[in-house]
Amino acid sequence: YTVENPAKRQWRLYRHTLGSKDDALVYEEKDELYDLNADRSLSGDWIFIHSDSKTTTEESVIPANDPAAAIAPMDWAVQVPAHFMGGRSDPQIPVVVIAPARDLSDELHVRAGEAIGKAAASSSKRVALVASCDHGHGHDAKGPYGYTSKSKEFDERLVELIRRDDLSGVVGFGSDFAREAKADSYWQMLMLHGALGQRRWRGEFISYEAPTYFGMLCAAYEAA
Repeated sequence: YTVENPAKRQWRLYRHTLGSKDDALVYEEKDELYDLNADRSLSGDWIFIHSDSKTTTEESVIPANDPAAAIAPMDWAVQVPAHFMGGRSDPQIPVVVIAPARDLSDELHVRAGEAIGKAAASSSKRVALVASCDHGHGHDAKGPYGYTSKSKEFDERLVELIRRDDLSGVVGFGSDFAREAKADSYWQMLMLHGALGQRRWRGEFISYEAPTYFGMLCAAYEAA
């Protein structure tokens, strides 16, 4: 449910658990130009969060089947690419944010990517797909996730694949290895692989860095 601020603007979305006295804040719309509302998908599996202004609409989707995971922060992994991919344009370019569901199989993530790729290919509009994520998070013992050699192994194998333009090889990593490596990127890359599989693409490795406890890789793809 949403609540109003003193200016009569719907701005906060809360989650109520039966029997609980304290309701959890799911989302807060801080921009005074936007009103917040939410509804549920026909299947009941998803909750759609809408932030509407006079000229722009932002949409977020969160799972309804896992109340504890039903939070939708606009983190830097969304904000940074959105900033460079239309967030500063006037009018703003529509952005759709899709988050992986790690409780689902690797195959379903690839199939989800395939569906996204088909939708993009059938659209008459220009569409950019951005897989924004970090790789292994265990490069530094002083980091919040501690140290594991699996992070370095994961990142090195990934760099090798991307250098030789073989994103499909990521499928062979498996989610167990990704979890051991404390990598956030595996599921996003599965979806990107599925999306790019609809036609021939040429990948370009640009850079890899691990300046702190997590690894970062940049690559670009264009139609071959």
